[in-house]
Amino acid sequence: MQELSEIFPPMNLSLVISVIGSFLIGYLASLLSGFHMPWLRKYVSGRYFRKLLKLGAGSIVVVYRHQNPAIERKLPPVALEDVMALRNVLSILSEMGIRKPKIRHPEAMEDSDYKGNIISIGGSVRNSLTKEILNEPVNGDCLDFISNDDDDGNIVFKRGENMIYTSPSYKMEDTDAPDAPLDDLAIILRRPNPKNESCSVIVLAGVRGIGTWGASDHLRKYASQLYRRIRKDPEGALSKGFLAVLDVKYEKFDIRKSRIKDITSVEENA
Repeated sequence: MQELSEIFPPMNLSLVISVIGSFLIGYLASLLSGFHMPWLRKYVSGRYFRKLLKLGAGSIVVVYRHQNPAIERKLPPVALEDVMALRNVLSILSEMGIRKPKIRHPEAMEDSDYKGNIISIGGSVRNSLTKEILNEPVNGDCLDFISNDDDDGNIVFKRGENMIYTSPSYKMEDTDAPDAPLDDLAIILRRPNPKNESCSVIVLAGVRGIGTWGASDHLRKYASQLYRRIRKDPEGALSKGFLAVLDVKYEKFDIRKSRIKDITSVEENA
């Protein structure tokens, strides 16, 4: 019986072994990458969301408002801006591997919902849950979106007794064109859930609907930059919670730009 070395010359034998070895290694690597790549992509794309939002092991509840119907109809309408904000939130959760969060109206919250992770979309003028969340002080200051009697009743974002953020939208030219430019003011708030501190409550809201859309858009697009900015806060905003105030620019049916104005650490019992 012939030896293998007699069939293949020594040089050819090493070449065959090298080719077979390369093929096996490549095939094994392909199998492993096919198994792990979806998980790896999810981990890389979602890591900044995880660091910023700090969602605990409880349920995920997304809360958004309905509009008051202008005409009689069976179901209340939803503003386009809130729909776009909801779309951004669902995209963020998907990047974190969360596929089926609960969707709630603020007046349809169940007792168990309050102990999970809550993402509230829209300001406190229409969203009663946002108002409830903002009533918890930030560094001793209560937050709210209120009607400013000193400025023709325009809605402003108020922090404490003296700090007021106004929306540039009220001073811009009034037009019915849906693609016209509009600037607004928005907030992103993340803090421990007071009913379960292992979970978080998050508010994405604007003075107007454009701001709400812009807050969610900023979080989805610029999570890494937001994370780096918050991480530098000397008061520990990343671990304690944070309030970010944003400028938002809308034009031609999209959010064109958003910029952080101010970031504050959330100090409990301050």
